[in-house]
Order: sequence, then C-alpha cells, then structure tokens
Amino acid sequence: MERIIFEMEYSAYSIEFEKSNNLDLYSGNVYPVNEYTNLMGENVLLYEPKTYGGRNYKILNEDCRNLFSFSFCWRGVWEGRIYFKDSEYWTEELKTMNELWTKIEQLLKEKIKQDNPDYTYED
Repeated sequence: MERIIFEMEYSAYSIEFEKSNNLDLYSGNVYPVNEYTNLMGENVLLYEPKTYGGRNYKILNEDCRNLFSFSFCWRGVWEGRIYFKDSEYWTEELKTMNELWTKIEQLLKEKIKQDNPDYTYED
C-alpha cells in the first residue's frame, strides 16, 4: 500500500492505493486528514471522523471518513472510476474532489507508464 498526502487550499487528503497483482490496475481510497508536527518533532497524521465534531483518529478505522474510492488502469485507453461513499456532498467538496482526481489520474498515469515503458499510450 502506498500513501501520498495532497495538500489542498484548506485541508489535506491521504491518497492510499495499491496495484493489483495481475493487472495494471490501481485501486485506492481518499481520506481527509490533519497533519501536524508534535512537540517531539514527529509528523502526526490524523484521519477525520465521519461525524461532524467527532474526534480524529491516528489509526484508520471504520469511523474515519472515506471521501471516495477509485480504480484506474490502462486497457488500450485510460479508464478511471470513482466510487462515492457519502449520500450527499457540499458543492465545495465536489470541486475539491475534481482537483484531487486530476492529481490522482496524473500520478497513476506516470506510474503505469513507468511500469510498462514498451506500451503505446494516448493521453
């Protein structure tokens, strides 16, 4: 499992993903997080809760908010899918999700191209 933190305008998101064993298929999840340095100089990552005003979590669990899940691959064309986890979203969140997806898509295209340099890709 790989993790990348994307800093956005007002918050940060942990993008956690892995590659399928048999295919050039990546799948993962996007979690809103809070990141800070404690008094010992250690970086701390806290996952935001599903419920407003709840406590943040050091360890990912079922009470942490999953903004969305995704899969991405090359099958002669780039194919990406997003799986929404909540029943509703604020319009500001949709803008952020779009920006995150653009970054995720770019990142995974680069990874797939590095894994398979002999393929012919069209963007």
